[in-house]
Amino acid sequence: MFLFKKKKITSDTWKDPGTKTEFHFDENGILVDPEGKKLIGNYKGFKIDDDFSDWLHAYVERRMTEEGLQSMLVPEKGGSPIWFTPNAFKSPKKLLVVICGSGRIHAGILSVGVCAYHGLKMGSALPWIKFAKEHQMEVAILNPNHEGAKKIKEPYATTHNSVRHSLYVFQKLIIPNSPEKCFILAHSAGGLSVCALADNFQDWYVNTIKFTALTDALEDQVSDKTGNTKKYLTERMVNWTRSDQELNKVLGKSSLCFHRSANTTDHPLTTGIAMPFIFEEFNKYDCE
Repeated sequence: MFLFKKKKITSDTWKDPGTKTEFHFDENGILVDPEGKKLIGNYKGFKIDDDFSDWLHAYVERRMTEEGLQSMLVPEKGGSPIWFTPNAFKSPKKLLVVICGSGRIHAGILSVGVCAYHGLKMGSALPWIKFAKEHQMEVAILNPNHEGAKKIKEPYATTHNSVRHSLYVFQKLIIPNSPEKCFILAHSAGGLSVCALADNFQDWYVNTIKFTALTDALEDQVSDKTGNTKKYLTERMVNWTRSDQELNKVLGKSSLCFHRSANTTDHPLTTGIAMPFIFEEFNKYDCE
């Protein structure tokens, strides 16, 4: 495997050009000023721009490294860096796969703005890594927005580079290395990857993916090639969507799966708010 050499972070603090204030993440993962005052509600004019996004990604990459994760380019030449625990692709007993949505986010981040205003526990992959380690799970964090996805030459039946990236990682790394049980978290446009995975690798998906958690995710059609897929998706996949209804309340069913309330109308917050109930579902399906 070719390990990706990540860019080095130069500072744990961020000097915001809009407010002229230095910020850092405290022990609870909240972005605060030197006096411990958190960003949200206190600093008008804070600039969430590409420079801040680059700093945040570098910071989270370093944190993932400290948690024992490694990175690797897929494809090997000029591809996208994915992050994973050392035994993720060595026939693990349990594997958690995290797929982010679209936009200016790469592996390790689910929402730049949520990390800034609500903290790393709400907007990054770090709490999911923590959960996985507590439950003896390996982790693979995909990177569908990285431009390296353009290097994939396989003739997948999709024009979405993000979906092609996910199909490639599963086909080349995850499926051949035979995890006994696999769990997926996918946010927003990550749902399109999930649907493509379920449609392209259906027998494997139905037999190996124990639960799929979607958060305000886009959905696509999944054909029933096994004769049991429709029933399986009804039982083993949930999309926590934007809603002002009580948290986790069943809202109905789409053509793909049941929807439950994330008790927020703010799309990027759905993952963090639904997290405790997603953990419950993972545990219900033999994640313990």
